[in-house]
Amino acid sequence: MNKKNLFVGTLSIVAVAAGICYGLNYGHVRVGSTTSVHSIMLPRTVAELSQESYAIIVGTVTGTKVAREKSSVRPGEMDIVTIATVNIEKYLRNQNHIDLSTVQVKTLGGTIGKDSMEADDYAMFTTGTKVLVFLNKTDDGEYTVYGTAQGKFTINPDSTLGTEKEKPFLRGIINKDSATLSEFESEIETLTK
Repeated sequence: MNKKNLFVGTLSIVAVAAGICYGLNYGHVRVGSTTSVHSIMLPRTVAELSQESYAIIVGTVTGTKVAREKSSVRPGEMDIVTIATVNIEKYLRNQNHIDLSTVQVKTLGGTIGKDSMEADDYAMFTTGTKVLVFLNKTDDGEYTVYGTAQGKFTINPDSTLGTEKEKPFLRGIINKDSATLSEFESEIETLTK
């Protein structure tokens, strides 16, 4: 191999490496990002959740959509939010006389393309699941989960509440490892009379 071929080969390798570095550093090759949001969740009891929420519903999640919006927790930033559509089957508490058969519930977190936002202390919704939700209504008229992750529970096929991820929150608000929907309904009814 002569010096000219060695020089051209080395120069080619350097040029390719420089192009890759430039692309990674200046956005020409997009690898995505993950933003983690951590908050301090105030522990709530079932009495507080029941009495302070806007309404308490049982329903089925029929769909979710993800969007970007101006952050309410990080000034000057954009957040990724998930908006779950819940078909309301019944109200466990409806002191504000909501007359909806379907509600859109917004929660922090989700994925758009290669960008994700993880919000550990916020409720997560999955299409097709039956849920119990303590609703909050914002000044803008949007519905969110009252009590963040403490305010939403999946209703399992055997009528028990909570996924494995939700069970610590359930334990925190009722001081039991498990409860059925009917037990929880009775507790709420007793507390809100």
